[in-house]
Amino acid sequence: MTDIQIAEQERLLIKKERRYSELMRKSFEISLRNRERANEIHSKAKKLYHEIMETRRRLEYA
Repeated sequence: MTDIQIAEQERLLIKKERRYSELMRKSFEISLRNRERANEIHSKAKKLYHEIMETRRRLEYA
């Protein structure tokens, strides 16, 4: 990968990590009222987590 591609992947990784945090927080808050909806949000967060880990592996962070 070129330096530009690496920088772009790092930028996307940061966005994904922020989104993951938002989804986990939202899942926790909603779980108090609606367990099913919280599980849906948590599933989205899990998928995003796997994307984050894959990106880190590609960038040799993990």
